[in-house]
Amino acid sequence: MNIKLRGPEAVHQFCDVVSDSCTANLTLLRAVDGVVDWLTTLSDEAQTAAAKAERFADLICKAEPQDEIDPDDITADTIHNAENAIERLIEQFRIRRQSGVKDRELGGEHEACVLSAYDETIEAFQHLHSAMTALRWAIMEHDADLSPVSGPFSSVEQMLSLLKAG
Repeated sequence: MNIKLRGPEAVHQFCDVVSDSCTANLTLLRAVDGVVDWLTTLSDEAQTAAAKAERFADLICKAEPQDEIDPDDITADTIHNAENAIERLIEQFRIRRQSGVKDRELGGEHEACVLSAYDETIEAFQHLHSAMTALRWAIMEHDADLSPVSGPFSSVEQMLSLLKAG
């Protein structure tokens, strides 16, 4: 195969193309690494929080009820708000994961790494959501066991009078 050089400009253009391609590849690699690192950090934090929530729920369920934990439902409301925020985060992760699927620059191992990181993060946050729900219910059930108003009632009036007195 005979290749004729058309002067130094052709070599220079070729080198520019190779350089640009390598720079683009490095930029993509940095972006992939950044996304995977970010998702790994979030996933680790969600797993840690889920483990703590599960531990709290377990302790509450095993404890002998003495005092209400959340008499004004402030903690339950806060946990419920956290559950809603987690649901919104999971939806954003799903949207971003789908963007990764559609991204033409992302392919092969890069795509697999990014999608796997999103999958793991989604799973970690789903686990956190379940743990937070379990914690909220553990608190509500604990406090319900201490509630002065409990049935069975002989009439609606009896129940209402106990509620008004409480």
